[in-house]
Order: sequence, then structure tokens, then C-alpha cells
Amino acid sequence: VANNVGNVTGNNLTVTNKSDLGPAGNITITGGSANYALVTDGSGNLSWSNIAGISGGTSQTVVPWTPTLACTGGGVFTYSVQSGYYIKSGRSITAYFTIIITNATGASGTVYINNLPFVSLTSGTASAGGGALDEYNFSVLPIHVTGIIPSASSQFDFYWHDRAGSTNTLAAMTAGQLGTSATLIGRLSYISAS
Repeated sequence: VANNVGNVTGNNLTVTNKSDLGPAGNITITGGSANYALVTDGSGNLSWSNIAGISGGTSQTVVPWTPTLACTGGGVFTYSVQSGYYIKSGRSITAYFTIIITNATGASGTVYINNLPFVSLTSGTASAGGGALDEYNFSVLPIHVTGIIPSASSQFDFYWHDRAGSTNTLAAMTAGQLGTSATLIGRLSYISAS
């Protein structure tokens, strides 16, 4: 380890002076089938990133992903933010996304995210996974928005939860509910086909 900031003994790493790492000083340990990274935030605070387990295992790398909105009846969206990332561990996929649209032209039908990182498992049920929006902003606000990943699919179908009086409703989210400007920040998880 450079600059005498620590030592490695077997599976242990001891950092004796974390301020010596500096704003860009990251320590990476690789070996066998596992990868570890100890990173600093520039203020001397350290945290582990991409830990796969000291005894080996599969490294879990955060991978960038670009989520794309689509509608069953077509439409073109203008994005101010369109970002995401995913982690794959075996066949388990966890993905996070942030989508902000500033315009929607010709959008109709129900709304979904296209181009998930992997095609989902072919299952005997209606879905191979699901998710929810953690933060959202639409012209009309629902109680909540969730979604499913259909079997053998690479899309995430949104579902609009609402309540009128004593009646709860749950239905596929429409382009009208999405509107022409919207914020969608959420997460999903599913089992991939491979």
C-alpha cells in the first residue's frame, strides 16, 4: 500500500492514517474471484465498494444503464435526465433509474421502461420481478406507482395506484397520467433468463 497508510495481512487491511489517502486516493485489492475497493470521499472517510466477500464469490460491479420510456401506442419523449445503473449477482438483477421528461409528443397507450439490462426469466407466472417509484412528479398525482417485469421480457410495466372515495384502483399507467413533463425515480429487481 502506497505512502505507508496501511498494511495487508491475510484477509485483513488496516489503515493507520486515512487522511494520507487524499481526495483521489483509493485502495483496490484484487485476488482470486473477488474484488474489493476501499474508497475515500476526500474528507478522510472510507467505505468499501463492490465487496464480494473475503472468501471469494462473484464480484458485484455497478454498471451504467440508460432507461428509456415507451408507450404501447407510440410516442417520442424529450429527456432532461435519463440515467440508471444495475448490479447483477448470478441471475438476480437490481436496477435503479432516474428519468425526467420535459416533453412527450404523440404518446398514447400504457407506459413502460424499455431496454432493461437483461431479458427476464421465462416463468409460469405473470411476472419475473417488480419495483416501484420512490419519488415522482406528474401533473395528476397517484397514491403510488409500482410495476412488474413480465415473464421473458426486457420491459418494466408501470401500474398506477389510486383511490376515489372508498374504492381503490390499480391499473396500467397511461400516457395521459404520465403527462408531458414528469419525474420518475425508482428501482426494480428481477431474475434474468441467463
